[in-house]
Amino acid sequence: MKAESWQTAEVPGPTKALVITKPEVVVAMVKRAKRPILIVGHEAVDIDAGNEKLIDYTIRLAKTAHIPVVATAHIVGEFIKRG
Repeated sequence: MKAESWQTAEVPGPTKALVITKPEVVVAMVKRAKRPILIVGHEAVDIDAGNEKLIDYTIRLAKTAHIPVVATAHIVGEFIKRG
């Protein structure tokens, strides 16, 4: 799967986000953030992150770093099932 920001159309006004591929950059940003938050969509159930699903990795990351998670309606049940 190609790493691409969520906004694929060229819409005037909003700035298109960039995908951060270096883990150390993400770590630095989360540590600097006053109120970090993870936003997770429905594809997290299908995407593999190493030897586990992305949703499991997200849950582990959120619990370890004490980061709140916002999930789309279709994936909330998966978060509840998995902890």
